[in-house]
Amino acid sequence: MKTKQGGTPNIRFTPVERTIHVKPNIKQMEQITVDSFERQKAINKEVTEAISTIKLNAANGVGTTEFSFPKEIGGAVKSKITELLDDSQTRFTWCVVKKGTNQYTGKVENFISETIGDQKFYKLKVY
Repeated sequence: MKTKQGGTPNIRFTPVERTIHVKPNIKQMEQITVDSFERQKAINKEVTEAISTIKLNAANGVGTTEFSFPKEIGGAVKSKITELLDDSQTRFTWCVVKKGTNQYTGKVENFISETIGDQKFYKLKVY
């Protein structure tokens, strides 16, 4: 191919990126499930330790106890502690540990727990 001046044209090649999709060589994927027995065992362990700490603090005249639970089970541990204290007719309240903005409503609210890293932080006051 010749240009009007008789020379060869200036041809530029642009590299093209190509994505190659490779399917993993997995014949049959085994089912992954959460071991609910181990989860319940971890919850019971945290509840037992928390109740012991509450009793020790109360015996020493300290009404407020602070807790730090793994965040995956923190809500379940708090519910179980609440249930046990209600059953024993103990007067208590979960304290506000953080004031912040609700991410869904945008309103400033009080929160009774705060997640720090992989732990959930709570405060309990016994009367």
